[in-house]
Amino acid sequence: HQRDRLFHALDRVPQTFCHFDAHRGNLLLQAAPIGTRLIMIDWATAGSGPIGADAGMLLGVATQRTFFTQHACDALDATIFAHYLTGLRSVGWQGDERLVRFGYTATIALRIVIGYLPDDLHTWLDDSWCASLEARTGSPIGDFDRSSCWSGSMVGYTC
Repeated sequence: HQRDRLFHALDRVPQTFCHFDAHRGNLLLQAAPIGTRLIMIDWATAGSGPIGADAGMLLGVATQRTFFTQHACDALDATIFAHYLTGLRSVGWQGDERLVRFGYTATIALRIVIGYLPDDLHTWLDDSWCASLEARTGSPIGDFDRSSCWSGSMVGYTC
């Protein structure tokens, strides 16, 4: 029921053209005459969607695939959201920021948490995977607070 309500609510926020697969692998930086230019590739899933969805996917996929401290997750959240809003404003959008935040967080909840959470929970409980993480990072598994990584202010998912 909650999932259906989120889907219906997302249909009521402003819609925009979305990439729907925003993650590091689909983002390229190219030298430009002044600075660098961001290029997105792999537009196979592009289409109309809720404002904020691509930014939400970027945060959700990044934090799903990489381990961040809660502080780093919060900083990444703030950075992605602020730059997304700056981009909207730069093309003349003057709508309510809360609608963008809703599209952003609801997308994370629906696409990332509901879409991937069961597999991630299984992975989190696997001792050999945890040992592998410790070896790769040089940090004990206790440094990665698994419970806080799935809780927080963003519709139950900040990291």
